[in-house]
Amino acid sequence: MPDRKSIVDVIPQTEYLLPVGIVAVVTMIVVPVPPFLMNLLMVLNISFGVIVILTVAYMQDALDFSVFPSLLLVQTVFGLALNVTTTRNILLGGAPYVEGVITAFGDFVIGDNVIVGIIIFAIIMLIQYLVIVSGTTRISEVAARFTLDAMPGKQMAIDADLNAGIIDKREAEERRQALRDEADFYGAMDGASKFVKGNVIAGIIILIVNSLGGWAIGVFQQGLDPVDAITTYVLLTVGDGLAAQIPALMIATSAGMIVTHATEDEDLGVQLAGQLTQFPQALYITGGTIITFGTLTPLPFVPMTIIGGCLIGLGRLVDNMKQVAKETEEQERQEAEAEAEEEEPEDVSQILRVDPMELEAGYGLIPLIDPDQGGDLLERITVIRRRMALDMGLIVPPIRIRDNMQLEPNEYVVKIRNVEVARDVVYPDMYLAMNPGDVSEELSGEKTIEPAFGFPATWIGEDQREKAEHSGYTVVDPSSVIATHITEVIKDNAPEILGRDQVQTMIDQLERDYPALVQEVIPDPVDPGMLQKVLKLLLEERVSIRNLVSIVETMEEYIREGVRDPEMLAEYCRIALRREITQSHIGDDEKLNVIALDPQFEQMLQQNMDDAVEGLPLEPDLAQALAEQIENEVERLTERGVEPVMMVSAVLRRPFYKYVSRQVKDLAVLSYNEVTDDANIEVMAQVGSQFLAQTE
Repeated sequence: MPDRKSIVDVIPQTEYLLPVGIVAVVTMIVVPVPPFLMNLLMVLNISFGVIVILTVAYMQDALDFSVFPSLLLVQTVFGLALNVTTTRNILLGGAPYVEGVITAFGDFVIGDNVIVGIIIFAIIMLIQYLVIVSGTTRISEVAARFTLDAMPGKQMAIDADLNAGIIDKREAEERRQALRDEADFYGAMDGASKFVKGNVIAGIIILIVNSLGGWAIGVFQQGLDPVDAITTYVLLTVGDGLAAQIPALMIATSAGMIVTHATEDEDLGVQLAGQLTQFPQALYITGGTIITFGTLTPLPFVPMTIIGGCLIGLGRLVDNMKQVAKETEEQERQEAEAEAEEEEPEDVSQILRVDPMELEAGYGLIPLIDPDQGGDLLERITVIRRRMALDMGLIVPPIRIRDNMQLEPNEYVVKIRNVEVARDVVYPDMYLAMNPGDVSEELSGEKTIEPAFGFPATWIGEDQREKAEHSGYTVVDPSSVIATHITEVIKDNAPEILGRDQVQTMIDQLERDYPALVQEVIPDPVDPGMLQKVLKLLLEERVSIRNLVSIVETMEEYIREGVRDPEMLAEYCRIALRREITQSHIGDDEKLNVIALDPQFEQMLQQNMDDAVEGLPLEPDLAQALAEQIENEVERLTERGVEPVMMVSAVLRRPFYKYVSRQVKDLAVLSYNEVTDDANIEVMAQVGSQFLAQTE
């Protein structure tokens, strides 16, 4: 948002302006106001209306003028109080007491003609009441209803972005506050539009009362002729009404402009100028039609020809500008190609570079990436890298993003060290509605599978978004789909992403924070190569390596005792990280939900581990059956909203994980030693008892 300065930045103590103004308005109602001050207030009222309508024209977002509903009430009360003041002056002293603005409207605007004044006043009232006020009131009601109806879905989208790591808690709270502000604003506008309608009705009543009262005073108190009384007082009343209703008309128009403002990118003037002239063909045809009517019909030839010629000239100007822009774009493209061809031969060596991580996108996805076109994917990827550092302790290297003309327009590919690891399709102008399992109705659209978690989903248009949110779907934009997919790809491939450079960066940071530890331990006995292997093993099972101090200290202790096997060292590090591991698997119910082995079956496996060449001491068909049973239990518990973990003895943990992870994706396998003593463990299922007889 551009930097905007206001009177608050220049004049201190502006908080006193509103209370003083309210007191002044009340004073105007009960205390007579001299003509000079009355004229100042009427000019102020007109100026106020102009300022408001121009402010609305320049604003980009309705919330930029969030005070407008309250301002509408203040202006209405001020205008009515001013009406009371002018009415008092007209009835007490006639023209001498109101000479200035009111007499100018009576003399100049309506030409001292009562009938003309009444007709002009009636036209303004009809326009304001039947067109502007009615339309504004209806739009305000619809906008308020749709804004409130859409709030649950928008809140769910914010929660989805927060859970996916696309935004942090601070940004989520800011978006929730903006959502609440929007709902409050449109709700207030729905009520504030009634002030405008009431102001119009009050203006009509004041006109009638003033006219009859002034005529009666002129005839019965001042002895004027009835016709002269009408000419004097009705003319002044109409002038007063016009002076009061013109600012009210501008305020009513401002209210309509606010509730019909559809975009936050540009102010209303830029939108109108840009969108009305974006098609020169329409200007050509309109200009030709106007000139034809002026030539072949009794319509005035000169005005029709002038307007038609201006429209054709404007169309030609727009057409030339588009042609110049097209030629400039083509020239820039050719220059870029020429520069690429003129590169030095040694620059070809850049092709041999293998980036740690890449995102290749079809040309149809460029609007999601390019910030100049409103794309926010680059910003989301930055948030992902920050989130990975906080949650996993993993320093994700910069992700190279490039377009690939060999892909389908809406297709993208994620690569790690030049090897494709993920691929999917998104549609920039659509939304992905995911079915969490309890939706109330089906949606029409392109059926698909959400790429990160495999949920059934449907691509829908903007017109179905509110319906989907009300039906229970989780609706996300295409950038969120890609960002969530990249997040899961990073988690799944974290060991491959962790390179020697990242490990050295972590060591350098550790040395800045704990210099004595690093100087004593690294590189002897903990060399960076061994540290990298252990960190990879931890990341393989999605264990955070952020607590690098505990990891290095544990490795040092056991390496000095003669342990050199990376897997054994990783197991000891897991025990040292038991608090982090336990906390990461605690559910919303504050419990650690566990699938356990039958005790006798587990004891049998431990006794036979020495006889196992690799993996579990089971026949292949029994091991497969055990994995299938575990998979069925995981699916059953997941459907109930429970995310279980597998818990086994320390001897079985690593070989058990190696085998079961091939069958059940993302199932954490913990040992009893990796769970803190204060954890609330609840065994949700036991497996393996039916295999006892087959293994004895």
